[in-house]
Formats: sequence, structure tokens, C-alpha cells
Amino acid sequence: MNDIISEQANHEGRLDLSSAAIIALGRDFDYISAVNLETQEEQIFKYNPAFMSLVPGWDQLETYHDRMQVICNLFVHPNDRTAFMHETDLDVLSETLSKDFPCKFVNFRELMGDTVVYYQGQYLLLETNDVKTCFVAFKNVDTETRKEIVHQGIEETISDDYECLLHVD
Repeated sequence: MNDIISEQANHEGRLDLSSAAIIALGRDFDYISAVNLETQEEQIFKYNPAFMSLVPGWDQLETYHDRMQVICNLFVHPNDRTAFMHETDLDVLSETLSKDFPCKFVNFRELMGDTVVYYQGQYLLLETNDVKTCFVAFKNVDTETRKEIVHQGIEETISDDYECLLHVD
């Protein structure tokens, strides 16, 4: 993983508590960032280095929207793309996330060659000093999802209809 926080800490010779928390909580995630919902500025904390080899110019992408568009076009299953772009849109997130409902999960399928891999985007709203920040994290949930599908006995039912599901806690 390209763990930007760890790299900075090693360079600076220190690790503050919030950086340590991001590292500890982020071990299972392929992508972690924070997006200011007003300015749409994104600070990336961690991303899978495969993006650098699979997406020429990944490190040159400037906005959260640009990164989500590239992820969508290159990795997201064609049947999930419209829902993925809608559910990960910052305007939709601004409307959906609130103090009463600060968390949102977006489930989708990635297509790696001919292999379907189940993924989940997790969005968490943090409001401080009238600044709305959305923490974004993507993780592979393939093993858990396949176990759940088999357990529920519905593998064949959803294999063609998984379409980007929205869960709001």
C-alpha cells in the first residue's frame, strides 16, 4: 500500500495520534481520503499502488470526481457504473450525510478481467467548525460477501442483479 501518512511520519521522524489512528484503522482499506464537501478539496491518506500501474497518470488526477470517474470507468462492473457515480457524487453525499445519518455504505462490483470482486465504499461525515468533511474509504469485501451470498442461498439470484446497493446507517 502507498501509505502516505506513514511515509510522512518516517520523513519527519514522528507520528501524531490522528495519523496513527488512520494507519491502524486503515489496514483493510485500499483507498482512504478526506474530502471537504464545500470546496471539494481532497486529501488522500492511502491508496493501493496498483492504481499507479493500472492507471497511467493516477498521481496527476486533481479532484475526487476525476478519481471516482477513472475508478468507475476502469474497474466498476458496467451494470453498477451509473449507480456508483450517483452514490459517490459529492452533491449526493452532501444531501445524504447529516449529523443524524453520518455514515453511508456503497456496495459495488469491480471487474478484474473476467473476475467479479465485491467492494464497498464507506463514507463518514465529520463536521467541525462549520466545515463538513467526508472521509472516504474503499475496501475489498469479496470474501465476506461471497460467504453471505452462499449462506443466504441466493448466489444465482444476485449475480446478475447486484447493482450498486446503498446502505445508510
